[in-house]
Amino acid sequence: MNKNVKTKIVLTRPSVSEAKIELYDRYHFKMRDLKGWRYHQVSPEYYYETFVEGMRDFGYELCYYIEDKLVGVGYVDILSDCISAIYFFYDHNFGYLSLGVFNILVQLEIAKSRNIPYFYPGYWIEGHHSLGYKSRFKPFEILCGSPDLFDSIKYILKEEK
Repeated sequence: MNKNVKTKIVLTRPSVSEAKIELYDRYHFKMRDLKGWRYHQVSPEYYYETFVEGMRDFGYELCYYIEDKLVGVGYVDILSDCISAIYFFYDHNFGYLSLGVFNILVQLEIAKSRNIPYFYPGYWIEGHHSLGYKSRFKPFEILCGSPDLFDSIKYILKEEK
């Protein structure tokens, strides 16, 4: 957190702006080179449909600024009993600030300040080079195996009879 003392954080409802679209494009263009991601330039309509349209009552946006320059955007669902990290992208020129980790720490602080007991850092794959950092946050719970959805459906149908 110390290396981000000059980082301004703004929590607001999701919106579209030219600065966010440009940052999103630069991030994905860089990830194409770093990790082989498929890249396509994003339109304002695509950005709106992806990050704004489905916000409902619980969708929020965390914007991170250094000297009034947008350097990171995080999307998060904030509910009464949990916070769920949705997506984060940032300016790779500020990678030394570990903005992805900082985004998680900010969300944990929001949860703590609002007495929200659970934080879901988003999808995690053990050993994945882009998602491995999530397991560093403790306590860390994982689902072993998978629920049998068909048994659940059979139970529901049985109860309805």
